[in-house]
Amino acid sequence: MKHRITLRVFFFDAEKDYLPYYKNFTFRLDGGSVLRDLLGRIARQNREFAYPQSRCWFRLNSLVTSGGTTVEQAVDRCGTEWRIEPLSERRARHALVIDDSDFEAAFALLAPWAEAGDRAYYESLYPLHYASETFRFTPDYLGDAVILTAHRMIVNGHPQSDAILQALADAPCGLNCAEYENNLFEARDDSARIEELKRRIFRPRRPSLVQRLETKLRLKRPKTFEGYGVAGGRFALYTGPDTAGLRESFSVKLAAKGGVPVTFDRSDRLIGRSLIESSPELAFRKMGTMIASAFDRGAQALIFTREVDLKLVRDHFASIERVMQRELPLPMISYSEFSARFLEEESESIPAAT
Repeated sequence: MKHRITLRVFFFDAEKDYLPYYKNFTFRLDGGSVLRDLLGRIARQNREFAYPQSRCWFRLNSLVTSGGTTVEQAVDRCGTEWRIEPLSERRARHALVIDDSDFEAAFALLAPWAEAGDRAYYESLYPLHYASETFRFTPDYLGDAVILTAHRMIVNGHPQSDAILQALADAPCGLNCAEYENNLFEARDDSARIEELKRRIFRPRRPSLVQRLETKLRLKRPKTFEGYGVAGGRFALYTGPDTAGLRESFSVKLAAKGGVPVTFDRSDRLIGRSLIESSPELAFRKMGTMIASAFDRGAQALIFTREVDLKLVRDHFASIERVMQRELPLPMISYSEFSARFLEEESESIPAAT
């Protein structure tokens, strides 16, 4: 089957260009052809375009995929409007070709204890390394691939397991910054493995005197939504992960009452709850990025599907504004309360996402 594909493709040459730019293309592609063929076609038509030959991985609509993905698979997942970008724009050297020396450098942490099989396993996690959402918030992150390789070594009974675990904990932005969330085209969930390592090394700690004083002195909390109706209003719904279908049903119910749903960044992603103990500043940045996106898109209120996420934001709101270096005057309300007051229905409590 043929598909008419509209493309927006990343171009950049580190030796000539100051900033990246995009070019638009339209192709009719056979569903059985692979994306590597498409990249080759673009390269033949544009001498300034390049793509990786041996490790042919890149981003398709923000998802890390390979040149072996078929057009049919890409259409099923991403539709027919595509944006093609390198694994890391920050590390781009020539269009989709990147400087991936950071991937090699990250393995140095485990090199003193690694065997040949460990190295091979790490190499297999190349796409996962660059798919980590954590890099968006801290480019110095060690990477999920190293942590998962370390987990494999430890559970396999490595005699230096304690030293490996301590090395992960001591890294400036290692296990302490890990909240597993990636952008792989073919999704995989290794969150349990990372959380297992974190439980081994991190223990809940009592806040320091300075932190307790800051909490007492900075009691600012977000506004509570006190509206009397939703007609004509714009509302943002934060669902977090694992709430398939909820956003669509909410939009239908809201529209029936005359309200307008607001689409915003990170509405279905994690907001750092697992980082509060190990890396609170990173957690505040993730929360703040989500709230700021909803506010900047014109939302009049931010609705939380999970009470635990709303409480997290309320408890740390002053710190969130401090990290974001801006005020976030966006009223907030729980989904259950919003439904009862404005949608005239009772909603069941939604369990916390891991």
